[in-house]
Amino acid sequence: MSKKTVRPSTVESKEIARAAESAPRPFQAYHAVLIVALGVLVAAQYWLGREMFERYRFNVIRHPQVAQQSQWARMTGWMPQSHRLRLSRLVLGSLLSPLPATLTEYVDRLHKVADIFPYDGILQLELSRNLYEQVQRRTTLQLDQALDLLRQALEHNRRAFETYFDVEAYNQTAWIQMELHGLQLAAKRKPEADASLQAAIEGFHRVLVLNPGDADALEHLAYIYSYIASASQRSEDWLASLDYAKRLLEVQHDNTNAFYFMGIAYESLALQEHALICYVKTLTYPSTMPNEKRMWDRKVILDHLAAFGYTAKLPPEQGRPTK
Repeated sequence: MSKKTVRPSTVESKEIARAAESAPRPFQAYHAVLIVALGVLVAAQYWLGREMFERYRFNVIRHPQVAQQSQWARMTGWMPQSHRLRLSRLVLGSLLSPLPATLTEYVDRLHKVADIFPYDGILQLELSRNLYEQVQRRTTLQLDQALDLLRQALEHNRRAFETYFDVEAYNQTAWIQMELHGLQLAAKRKPEADASLQAAIEGFHRVLVLNPGDADALEHLAYIYSYIASASQRSEDWLASLDYAKRLLEVQHDNTNAFYFMGIAYESLALQEHALICYVKTLTYPSTMPNEKRMWDRKVILDHLAAFGYTAKLPPEQGRPTK
């Protein structure tokens, strides 16, 4: 008896093919590559979204009006406040923090944002400036605490140079070095204080390379050389202070600090007539410079004038009652 081959029908063949297609396929190597690529894309999207949101937070901290001018604010401006907050939390994942109430809180937030944007030069400058401001405002700081804050400020200023080469960065570094000099002298660390003072001079000189007419750098160099000359009593130091004071007057004709530094220099160089003229101008020249930027004291100048035998009546100090 011969055996006949049983062939499946066309319908059966299609069902068999469908079953073969629907059967699970073995894991292939390229599947792992696709999974890794998908993970990278998801992580990148999360990180970029986080960076963008944190930058927005930072800008709102510095400029509160940004929150009202953003596209999101315009899109949701018509909604009740409670609905806007819920929608913002749903879309953004969280709400913007309220504006910092204190300088310390602001600095803490800047630290957090700087961890996310370590190469943002303007952010690093902002952080450095506010660390310096903390030292200026807080009278209860211990000496070591103040020194530590200033060193942190210098470090953030240094990081700013990695992406932001500007006069402001050099100026700020030099200011901090000057403050460090004073605190290091108070801590009786003279070698460190001398190094900081020299670093301040070099910093202001770099500013003048970038901007020869920078008034802040000229003013501070006139002050620094006057400060150095008062200890050294060397004529070359007095002449250096005099030179920077004259250059400052060329930039700011009503800067009374310049007149004061010139008066001190001329008096120390035994040029009393010139000193007398500069001292009188310090007190009488019509100036738009705010009082908080004055580096001189009226009583000290009056004492100098009295020592010269100057007896003419001078106008009273602006903004203060006549005695």
